[in-house]
Formats: sequence, C-alpha cells, structure tokens
Amino acid sequence: MSSAGVAGRLKLEAWQGWARARADRSSPAGGAERCLEMGAVVFTLPESEEARRFDWVREPGWCCIFSGFLFNAQEVERELELPPAEPPSERGPAGVILAGFHRWGRGVLERLEGMFVLAIWDEAEQRLLCARDAVGLHPFYYARVQGDLVFSWAVEAVRRHPLVSSDLNRLVLAEHLAQRWLVPEETCFEAIRRLPGGHALEWSRGRLEVFRYWDPLPVGRPMQWASPEEVAEFPQVLERAIEKRLRLGPAGIFLSGGFDSVSVAAMAAEQARAKGWPAPLALSVVFPGEFSEQAVQHSVAARLGLPQSFRYMSDYQREGLMSRLTDLSDTPNPAPPFGLYTPPYADLLGEARERGYGFVLTGEGGDEWLTVSPLYGADLIRSGNLFGLIRFLRTGLRGWQVPTRAYLQEALWVNGVRAIARDWVWRRLPSLGVRRRRRLLAEGLPSWLAPDPELRRQMLVRLEEKWARQTRQESFYLTSVRGAFSSTVLQVLLEERFYRDASAGAFTVHPYWDRSLIEFLLRTPPEMLNRGSRSKALVRQAMAERFPNLGFEKQKKVFALDFADAVFRAEGGRVWEQLGAPRALAGLGVVDAALLQDKIHQTLHWPHRISRQLVWMGASTEGWVRSQA
Repeated sequence: MSSAGVAGRLKLEAWQGWARARADRSSPAGGAERCLEMGAVVFTLPESEEARRFDWVREPGWCCIFSGFLFNAQEVERELELPPAEPPSERGPAGVILAGFHRWGRGVLERLEGMFVLAIWDEAEQRLLCARDAVGLHPFYYARVQGDLVFSWAVEAVRRHPLVSSDLNRLVLAEHLAQRWLVPEETCFEAIRRLPGGHALEWSRGRLEVFRYWDPLPVGRPMQWASPEEVAEFPQVLERAIEKRLRLGPAGIFLSGGFDSVSVAAMAAEQARAKGWPAPLALSVVFPGEFSEQAVQHSVAARLGLPQSFRYMSDYQREGLMSRLTDLSDTPNPAPPFGLYTPPYADLLGEARERGYGFVLTGEGGDEWLTVSPLYGADLIRSGNLFGLIRFLRTGLRGWQVPTRAYLQEALWVNGVRAIARDWVWRRLPSLGVRRRRRLLAEGLPSWLAPDPELRRQMLVRLEEKWARQTRQESFYLTSVRGAFSSTVLQVLLEERFYRDASAGAFTVHPYWDRSLIEFLLRTPPEMLNRGSRSKALVRQAMAERFPNLGFEKQKKVFALDFADAVFRAEGGRVWEQLGAPRALAGLGVVDAALLQDKIHQTLHWPHRISRQLVWMGASTEGWVRSQA
C-alpha cells in the first residue's frame, strides 16, 4: 500500500451498542458530531445508551479510542502522577492510557487491568496500535483487504464492511464440530481474524505486526515458585481483585453452591458493608434433583444478608433449552452458541440491569487456577515421587464426584503413563511418533465430517501441524497450565459471554480472571493448592469456617454431565425434527447430511451413557450457519 493511499483508508468500524457520550464534550449540539477524522483513522460514533463503556480522547497528532472497563485507572494515574481532573469524570480511561503511552510506549499495555480493547493512532508516524485485555474478556476482530485494515470489537461491524468477504470458514466450522479448536486467531469467517487475549497489533503504512504483550508463563524461563509466606497473602490478592470490580458500580453475584462464587460473594459482601456500597444481589440458577445446590445458595445469601433471585432450570426444560438456543443463533454471535445453560443466566442478567445492577461478579476461573491439572500426576510418576502421587490421587478422589475406578484409570494411565510414553517417543523416536500420530489422526475423523476430500486433507494437515508445534517442557503441569489461558476454546467462550452480557445490558466481571491474581496463582506450588489432600485448599478451609454446617470441608465437585445428557435425549429429537436435514452445513461441504443424521439418530437412541454432545453441537452449528445466509 503506497503512502499516498493511506489517508482515509484505515477504518475503525463500530456497531450499534457503542457510545456517543464522550463526543458530547466537543459537540455543543449535544452529539451532533458523529464522525472523528484523525489522519488515516476514521471512527464513526453510533447512537447508543451504552456510552459508559466507551471513551475517546484526541490531542494534536494523537487519538486514543477505548471500549470496555479499565479496573486500575486510579493506580495508573497515580503512577503517572497526573494532576487531578476537573471534574474527576472528565479524564476517562482513554486519556489515562494515552498519557501512559506517551510515558512508556508499548509498555503501557503491561500496566493495564480490565476488560477492554483500545486503539492509539500516531498521526506523525502513521502508526496504529490496537490491543485486547490480557485474558481476552473483550472481543476484537480485524481483516486485511486490498491493503486496508478494518477492525472492530464487533464481528458484524467488520463483516459489514464492503471490502470484507462474508464467506464462512469451512475449515474452522469442521474443526468446531470435531471439538478441535486449533488456531486462536481464526474465526468462523474466512476473512476475519481474532486478536487473542494478551495480544496487540501494530499497523504502519500497510505493515501488520501481531505480538503478545502479556505472557505470565513464558517458555524457557525458570519458574519462580511462591514461598509459603507469599502464598499466605492469597486472601489479600483476591480481595483487591474483587474491590477493583466493585468500583464500577452496584454489582450482583452469580451465586452457585461451590467455593469459587461463594468466596467472591463473601468478600464482596464484606467490602460493600465496609465502604457503604449497596449489598450485592445474589443471582442463582437452581438445577433439578441431585444437581440442586439451592440449600447452600440460599444459606450463603441469607448469612451474608444479600437479596437473592432464583431461576429454575426445570422451567427452561419445559420451554425447551435447545430450542431457545437454536433460536438465539440469529443474534450477532461470532460463532455457534456453546453454552447450553445460557438462557437462565441471560435472564438473571436482565433482571440485574432492571434492578440497577450494571455488573455481576462470578466465580469463573476458579476451576482453572485453584485446582491442579491432572497432568501433574505425570510429573510425579516421571520423577518417582510415590508419596506425592499417592497424596495427589487421594486429593482427586476426595475432591471429584466420579467413580474410583474411572478416576484412577484417567489419572494413572491417560494423564500419567500414556502421557509420559508419548513424550518419550516424540523425544527419542520422532519418526515413529509422526507415523503413529498420522494414523491416529486419520482414524479419528468421523466419516460424516468433511466429505470434501480437500477439506479433510486440510483438517489432517492442520491437526498434524498443531501437534508438531506443541511446546514440550520438562513439566507436564506447566505445559497444561500454559494452555489454560491461551486456548482457542477459552477465547470463543469468553466472546460468547460478552455477547450475552451486551444483549442483556449487564456485564459479568470475573475476579478469578484478574491478571494479577492469575500471575499469583500460577506461582503457587501444586502441593499448596492441594494442601491437606483437599482441592482448592486456598479457599476451602476459609469457607468452611465462614459457613459452618454447609459441608464445605468435604464438598466434592459436581459434574452436570448426566443432566446435560438428559437434556440432549429429551429435546434433541424434537430440535432435529424442526431443523430437518443439516442442509446448510452440507451445502458448505462440512458434513455429509445423511451420515450425520444417522449418527445423531444412533446417539439419541443409544441406551448406555455416551457423549451426546454432537446432538447439541450439530444443531447449534447448523442453526448458526443458516442465520448467516
């Protein structure tokens, strides 16, 4: 792209739902200025009542545009020693970030904590810097077309651009159905890419660079494990993560019966009382029968003095969970819906908004960072640490509600001896490993998937490339933990949460996905996470003491797989009867319609317990693809 063609061709597109309020500062007409033109950047400001999560600032030669929530703006302002703004609300997050960029350059990204995307334009250098928050809680998409860069935090905004192809990505859709999410940058649209969490891009005169700015566990760097004295500071680290989110305004809490959300609720309630803030609103989904945690949910809310609202999953079952979700497939989601339980949580978010709570805390992330990866067993076996292995197995049996034999087989064989054997073969006999892997990959693709030979070949090549690129470290544990915050499926799930929240009008915020807390917990030794042969030891004892007689000291993780299986069996046939043949997927060459229908029929009528996830994945993907026509 020639420099003469730069001006006016680099566009930041927005969609309905982002804001006008900051434009009012420079528009006496109260919002008449609808377009900002800064050199090569053109940004259109749509009408919106959601202005509070959008901000921009313009200086001579510079512009910064921000969407989302910056949790530590006060701390960054203090570090910059900025003079107080008059009024205090006048300096928004964009102003803080731009001041930080002037001081630290790209280094400002390492200091930001929140749920956001940003764009900084340097007119003199004709350079654009865009970034997404460390975890990837806020979406960001872009496309390169005819030498231009089109980008937005809404996939529909990029897709609507006249230069961007709206063709679907057959390869990603096929991998989605195979439950193999391989390339974080790719989306379900062929021309549109995702900026992963913790990444930034720089665009200058037609040159694009994408780089990671946050990596809490870089490959090759020795792990600096936390001491027992440092680990003892965990409550204070979690309290700070919660307090930063409570600053945003009145907040609810998705309250289940598990440690993660209960620990957040307890600390949030205490902080609200101490600061005179409104008590959090407890929002609980009640599952039926053996999966119900209502007694614990009610007791915790009552003891904390929290108002509470319930949604009952049985009501949604009567309405048809799968039917409602396939209907939702025509919303501007960037991918087929994942979450089977989205409807009750979306309704609770809507109620929170109506009652004046713009934010809802969650315990999401607790399972990832408070528990120990099953692959830790492989490290213990390989090092010959028999006593450590026994303690680890005992912890798993006491912490997970699974049959003993199945657990031991998974822990000792699948995540133990077999993992070690695979690694040994790869290191010592790589040619044998490659041949075996190719055979297993070819056999693993179902016959109903990718009937187009070229698509099937591409899938096999990508699977092999992904496997060959996998980083092999001395520690199985560290390798698996690193994958927990860099996986493609995490990015897709978080984006789905964001779109659900935007539609409901209240946003979920996640203390356990706090950047500083993740860095802290990554350094916590596995044996301290499992202290006393109990999982989630960092919060278990504290919650057991805070809420006696609720059984937290012996609580086991409950998996709702049987409940999901019952939903698939009860509703799957009806939903597929309404859908008919998977004609949209078949038209793309992603599936063989007849073979997929036969497979779904067999899955629905199989008498024994098996994974019926395909019933839901197939229906949601077919419905989503139809909605894109």
